[in-house]
Amino acid sequence: MSARLSLLRVGLPTSLLVGMLHLGTAYGDPAPTPDVTGAPIPGNESGQTWNDEAEPNPSRAMARGVLAIPKALVWVVLLPIRGGLWVYDRYDLNDRYYNTFYNAERTFGIVPTIEYATGFGLMFGGKLISTDTFGGHERLTALGAYGGTYQDRAEASLDSGTRLDPVVLKLGGNFDRFARLPFYGIGNADESPQPAMLIDPLINDTAVESFYRYQEMRAALDADWRMLWDLHLVGHGALTSLTFDPSTRDPSINTVYNPMDLVGFNGGVKHAYGQLELRVDRRRIARTPWETTQYTTGWLASGFVGGVHGFDNAHDFAHYAVDLQAFIHFALGPRILWLRFRGEGVSGNLNNVPFVELPYLGGDLLRGYNFARFRDRVSGLGTAQYMWDVSRNVDAHLFVDVGRVFGSLNDVSLDNLRVGYGGGISIHTATDFLLAATLASSIDGGLFATATLNAYWNEVTLWR
Repeated sequence: MSARLSLLRVGLPTSLLVGMLHLGTAYGDPAPTPDVTGAPIPGNESGQTWNDEAEPNPSRAMARGVLAIPKALVWVVLLPIRGGLWVYDRYDLNDRYYNTFYNAERTFGIVPTIEYATGFGLMFGGKLISTDTFGGHERLTALGAYGGTYQDRAEASLDSGTRLDPVVLKLGGNFDRFARLPFYGIGNADESPQPAMLIDPLINDTAVESFYRYQEMRAALDADWRMLWDLHLVGHGALTSLTFDPSTRDPSINTVYNPMDLVGFNGGVKHAYGQLELRVDRRRIARTPWETTQYTTGWLASGFVGGVHGFDNAHDFAHYAVDLQAFIHFALGPRILWLRFRGEGVSGNLNNVPFVELPYLGGDLLRGYNFARFRDRVSGLGTAQYMWDVSRNVDAHLFVDVGRVFGSLNDVSLDNLRVGYGGGISIHTATDFLLAATLASSIDGGLFATATLNAYWNEVTLWR
């Protein structure tokens, strides 16, 4: 399980494109003037003369009045975006950013970062990026961030670039500590007040908000083999050590749930994990010269299965998932509809799987709910998101997320689904995704503002 973070870079680079269309007439003799005898007077083609003395059209006036409110709201919401784009273009912040933090070829840079996610707090740090480390397009990244007591991150990775084409190897590791991750029990229950007695989450699905400290150390090796055009076989292996403690934020998890019934809480978790994924990725840009959104058409089908081998008498279990996506391109801009289904599950009983490694929904997956609001042995998520361009490097979107968690595959149904909805913007360059920000709510209430550096179509729970 990985706590998902939102990362805002200082001075995010975007660029603006101003299209200019010049219309002219061909040289030569002018065309003959057509006969307009009997034609309506200009302005009266529809039979209605628009002047001060004319009778107003009540239906038209009513429609304009109704549309004036949403039009004004959209104008107000987009005003800061328009202002930011104007400032960005006026002061050429794109070149200033790269000239400050990158080399002349823009293959190496050290940039400051600000990390934020709801419930995680602010973290400040820096990130090193090298996209041609040894001359073979090897990508090296290293990140460090600090946000106060028991709130820090460090990670690094290096891949083989094009040296082993069609195989890409990636070696990486991370160390994360978070002071107040939320836990709401196991199941799909509505949130309840804290009871007087400690809850056994293995048999009681009562959902009460609580918090715990989380520490993760991990070393991983990935191999991506492009077998045939868009068909990839991806292997992932990792050694992981997880440690948990009560949080200093109230209510702490041990005052709500019985620690003896939280698998892995006492003593931590150490395990090895191996995973194989088969992926067909046909996502692409439909109109490359004019559209800069990462994907505007195509589809993705991905499925994987993995096995966990626990150390120190911990149980073994399996992990599996499927991810199906389709991008439907309506018009240049782009105007697209993104559809997604993602399902995930683990084998074994609840008392065999560490509580943090149960599939979860909420936050990044199932927007409109708190992070990891729901956990259980099986999860399912469906998304429909309509996207359109605001400018060359800014897209807007409206979405609906539908999903829930289940105790087993036999329990899967369409009953008691959780529904989140909202809208937001995405900022990107011609080659890189930079930031997605959303404002979301749900049928259960609440309002959540989130930001992430990962595009939602690439947002997955990386198994540790």
